[in-house]
Amino acid sequence: MEYKRALELNPSHSLANSGYAGVLSNMGRHEEAIAQARRARRYDDSIRACQKAVELDPNDAGPLWWMALSHEQKHELSKAVAELEKAVSLSEEGTLSRGLLANAYALAGETGRASSVLNQLKELSRKRYVSPVDIAIVGFSNYQSQSLTTTFRSTVLGSAATCEPCEIGCDIQRSY
Repeated sequence: MEYKRALELNPSHSLANSGYAGVLSNMGRHEEAIAQARRARRYDDSIRACQKAVELDPNDAGPLWWMALSHEQKHELSKAVAELEKAVSLSEEGTLSRGLLANAYALAGETGRASSVLNQLKELSRKRYVSPVDIAIVGFSNYQSQSLTTTFRSTVLGSAATCEPCEIGCDIQRSY
């Protein structure tokens, strides 16, 4: 596993910590994932690393996602939106970029734009597979908004489900 090797070489590498946290979460090891993600909260370092990655491969949307998420955590929402707009442009049909962008718009108070992107995702899901996670990003990050929570419940969980805020290793419950 490359993340483990990267952490052996540099235990404070923020992108390796973040990536490994994602792997742990995907394996169902959520408590370990949360602890691992907390080690990665070096947002300025993360942004610098992402900028270097973009210089190496300006056509890869991945570093733009991570850079945008770091900007969100620093409350630099206009920067996050700008990076995610680039990511959407690069990923063309990529739904994760769109979900992250809708989330950033909502956090920045641009709910009309967030709803528009969310509607694009829902429309796209009628034509091809769209991961529920890509839609859920908006619902979880903005759980205090009734309309987005309702959209999340009906689109991802079904109308009878409930949606409670959770902690996934980032300050997702923090009020913006």
